[in-house]
Amino acid sequence: MMRRLALRVTVVTTVAAASLTPARAAAPTAVERPATAQSPAVRNATEAIDDVTVFGTSVQGRDLIAYRMGTPGGRVVLILGNVHGDEPRGVDIASRLRLREIPEGIDLFVVDTINPDGMAVPQRQNANGVDLNRNFSYGWGYIAPSTVNRQYSGDAPADQPETQALEGLVRLIQPQITVFYHQDANRISLGGARKEIPATYARLVGQTTGSTPCTAGCTGTAGSFVNHVVPTGTSFLVELPNSSVVDSAMIDRHVDALLTVMVM
Repeated sequence: MMRRLALRVTVVTTVAAASLTPARAAAPTAVERPATAQSPAVRNATEAIDDVTVFGTSVQGRDLIAYRMGTPGGRVVLILGNVHGDEPRGVDIASRLRLREIPEGIDLFVVDTINPDGMAVPQRQNANGVDLNRNFSYGWGYIAPSTVNRQYSGDAPADQPETQALEGLVRLIQPQITVFYHQDANRISLGGARKEIPATYARLVGQTTGSTPCTAGCTGTAGSFVNHVVPTGTSFLVELPNSSVVDSAMIDRHVDALLTVMVM
């Protein structure tokens, strides 16, 4: 069932994920199975996603959707397939994860994208030309508009609706593991309280670990915000390689890695 949840950047609640009660129900949303999903642990085609919540809207009015699966009240895990609109392959991982059996005790939230307007173009920034990964309220610093680095921070911390929506969701559900997908640096960051989680993920998918340089400054990043708001949690960044080499087998490796580390 599609539900709508109003969240604002000023939300400071630490309500448990089990009590997440969206305000308005809408029509059910079907989720299609990719033809490439071959794992024996794939969810039955008729099995419904437990909950589909609209937790905000983009600049152009597109819904920001969180798919919830697993065990309500369990260990909260948040997966975000896309932040920059021209880095699309994390969405393939997120959508395929939604078709897999979720380990017992895991309360999983999957967000395909927080930048649907950017994906529609496609472009790195949102419809206001803001790099959402420079717009989060923690550690924010002003980066001027530029056609060279494309990392305009916005005029104030979390002044974009997509940023406000995700900040509100994170404050509400308090994820213990959060994974953000980007491209094309082909590495895994070692962020968060438990570095062994991203280190294990990197080993499972065959990627190296290391930070990804920010050419205009790593200010106002989503991962830093999550690790600040959930200090006991582990938020890390997965930089996939170029889209041309992200094939179905690689997508499956990343999905398998997620299912392994979310129970660590």
